[in-house]
Amino acid sequence: MERDDPVFMAFAARQAATDLTDAPIDQASPSLGHVLAYAKRSGNVADLRMERCLLETPHWRRLYLDQLRGTAVAFSDHARAASEQVVLSRDIGSHRLELIDDVDGAILLITLSDPQSGVYCIEARAPTGTGVRLDLGQPVGTALQVLLSDDFPETKALKALLVQPDTILFLILKAGPK
Repeated sequence: MERDDPVFMAFAARQAATDLTDAPIDQASPSLGHVLAYAKRSGNVADLRMERCLLETPHWRRLYLDQLRGTAVAFSDHARAASEQVVLSRDIGSHRLELIDDVDGAILLITLSDPQSGVYCIEARAPTGTGVRLDLGQPVGTALQVLLSDDFPETKALKALLVQPDTILFLILKAGPK
């Protein structure tokens, strides 16, 4: 069945509309609804069972990445003119990402072309499925910045993924303050 098949799309929409983010995964493997809800989650806490599923099942990984592409403010499938070199800057949609060396670690600087009110986060995914999602906070002017220190596993993992040219990046905007 093709992904653009109307029956598949109706099924996916029904599953995605079902709020499964807090529902336990009782079956042997997650359902389509679980995978899509995990992509749209508002928190950054990784569900180890879902992460294992994304690593081991290319079909679920592809659907997860498609869901992220549809909900993210911007995404980048690979660095322009990617080679085997380390990537220190790249575009994410119309936004610019840069890694700046610092004594305490690297500084991740994202310059937004059209900042919106709300909390941003970034998700980086290797083609193999490994990934990390990190809150960036609200922009100050047009900038989002965070220190990627080796002292924290999340920022260390993000830094390792960001320098790889084939890493897929998603810039996600969460709901603004209420």
